Amino acid sequence: MSDKRDEHEATIEAAMRERSAVEAPPPGSAPPETVRSEDAWAGLEADWQHVMPYLRADFSASESEELEATGGNAERLLAFLEERYRLTRREAEARLGEWLERFRGR
Repeated sequence: MSDKRDEHEATIEAAMRERSAVEAPPPGSAPPETVRSEDAWAGLEADWQHVMPYLRADFSASESEELEATGGNAERLLAFLEERYRLTRREAEARLGEWLERFRGR
């Protein structure tokens, strides 16, 4: 079971590195602004049961009890993303904020 989990984690990490490489700003450019509009983040906890399956699929976290345990709390969710994908706080906020904007636009 551990081998499967290690293989799954390696696949996720490779996908996140590939996604980061594609989304990386050109060298010398200013870092992206943190995306955390109140509209996008509003109601995340209240709507968690609806949002969670989409978040799991889009962030490749289908086997993660830790994601579910965040309960949609923004701070715990950001901490999860930071730890799971080795992101800085700013990167986690940007990725989650962008995801929420797209999700709310569905």
